[in-house]
Amino acid sequence: MRLRDLLLAAAALLPLAAEAQTPPTPTYTAVILNPQTGIPGASTDGKCWTQTDGLHCQYNGGPHGPFIPAGSVIPLTIGNTTISGGTTGRVLYDNGGLLGELTAAQLTADINAFSSSLSGAAPASGGGTANFLRADGTWATPAGTGVTATGSPASGNLTKWSGANSITNGDLSGDATTSGTLVVTVAKINGATLGTTTATSGNLLIGNGTQWATQAMTGDATITSGGAITLATVNSNVGSFGDGTHVGAFTVNGKGLITAASSVAISGAPPSGAASGDLSGSYPGPTVAKVNAVTYPSGPSANTVPVVTSATSGGTVTYEAVPNAALANSSMTIAGHSVSLGGTQAIACADLSNGATGCSTATGTSGATIPLLNGANTWSGVQSVNSGDLALKGATSGTITLNAAATAGTSTITLPGGTTDFSATGGTSQFVKQASAGAAFTVARPACADLSNAATSCSTDTTNATNITSGTLPIGQLPTTLVDSKCVTWDSTLAVTAQTIEYAIPWTSYTVTKMQSAVSGGGSYSVAAKINGTNITSLSAVSVSGTSNTNTSATGANTGSANDQITIVTSSPSGTINQSYVCLVFQHSAN
Repeated sequence: MRLRDLLLAAAALLPLAAEAQTPPTPTYTAVILNPQTGIPGASTDGKCWTQTDGLHCQYNGGPHGPFIPAGSVIPLTIGNTTISGGTTGRVLYDNGGLLGELTAAQLTADINAFSSSLSGAAPASGGGTANFLRADGTWATPAGTGVTATGSPASGNLTKWSGANSITNGDLSGDATTSGTLVVTVAKINGATLGTTTATSGNLLIGNGTQWATQAMTGDATITSGGAITLATVNSNVGSFGDGTHVGAFTVNGKGLITAASSVAISGAPPSGAASGDLSGSYPGPTVAKVNAVTYPSGPSANTVPVVTSATSGGTVTYEAVPNAALANSSMTIAGHSVSLGGTQAIACADLSNGATGCSTATGTSGATIPLLNGANTWSGVQSVNSGDLALKGATSGTITLNAAATAGTSTITLPGGTTDFSATGGTSQFVKQASAGAAFTVARPACADLSNAATSCSTDTTNATNITSGTLPIGQLPTTLVDSKCVTWDSTLAVTAQTIEYAIPWTSYTVTKMQSAVSGGGSYSVAAKINGTNITSLSAVSVSGTSNTNTSATGANTGSANDQITIVTSSPSGTINQSYVCLVFQHSAN
């Protein structure tokens, strides 16, 4: 705060004087600015103080006042007005209604720090000669390593970079030059000197092979100073040429300019107006409606031809499929029989040039025209059919083809009597069976009696030890899949706690099918089953409570193989648990 502001604040503390008085001119040694309710103690001549009615001073052995009305400014003179208790070099400020002092360090601390948004005191630089104050209020070393000037600069020279961190002086040369001044002289364009370059209106700057000069555009076109090009007139006959009965005729010079134009009448032009005769519509695009006065209809169908129904004038034509009567050869001869196209003809044995003997020696009884190929026939001799040529068709679809081996030999297949429909039989463990010699084929699952070496155990539960009286039961006769269980139990002396129980699997393959659990005593706990540390999906959090056995099916991640680690984890036991068990039921291989 400025000294003037401090004095104004002090003057504001003075109450309005009841009577303006002018004291004598004593030497004031001190001014007490805090208002007093009476004369301060130990007052001596030369001291002043404020009371509720104004400023009072002591002189001539007694108090006088009040002086200086409220709102007046106490006049202070730089270099003359004394301040009691002050320290040289410090700054006065309003300290809650009293004069206070600030040291240089305190004053500096009160000044805003210079930043991107505030003016104020610059922060300490940290020393050195390479740091500079940035606009954001921080000190930093500029990027780069500095620039070095080389050469001997002269007045008017230009500067240029002579390296990554150095500059030198010189003048421009080449097409544009300078000579000790900043005036640039352009004497060339791409190395060719400028000749006469007077800016004549409408002239162009043109190269003549050695230099550039201004030249007016002449010949077939001229140009103005505004850049507008005017083409020279080479044909005074302007306008449109050609119409419905004329065509345009043009003369073009070697520059591609039309030097003459005219319209020429068209000779032999197509007729116009309504068509007549066999034509209908109008010219120049009439429609053929008749041929030699015979009318043709419109819209023929696919695969049809025009058929003249009457060839006389005024006759008609229809579009039809080709009739036999319209063909020059409307029939053909087969085995001596004339057959009309689209007709039928029976062929007898006598009609076949090489079939007389075959027809007469065959013993077919169907009475068909060609007994060898049609009807139900009885064959008296051996009939040879190539492998793959005999195909039996299904009643609704498909065929069964009979094939013989490439070297068939002289084997004979004799089929038994009876009816066997193999299309309605078969299935898993079903076999074709012939109960006796010559009996019909049947399809069924074999019984123990059908096995020539079946032992008594074939019809006996071989997994029940009571049915095995002596001897060693072969492994091959045991079931391939067994059911087993592994349990963890707690009796009344062993409390159920949060614990982990592990055991290894001895079987080649297995599946955990379910978890059985129970608890007595009213308590409960949670149990999870894992294979090699991975939860069995449906057994990841099974609640065990109640005395009845609880079956929880195992699904998801519940299969494994030999040497797997099975883990049963119990957690969150609650209440009194007297006895409990947790069993995993396995379906596993026999080994």
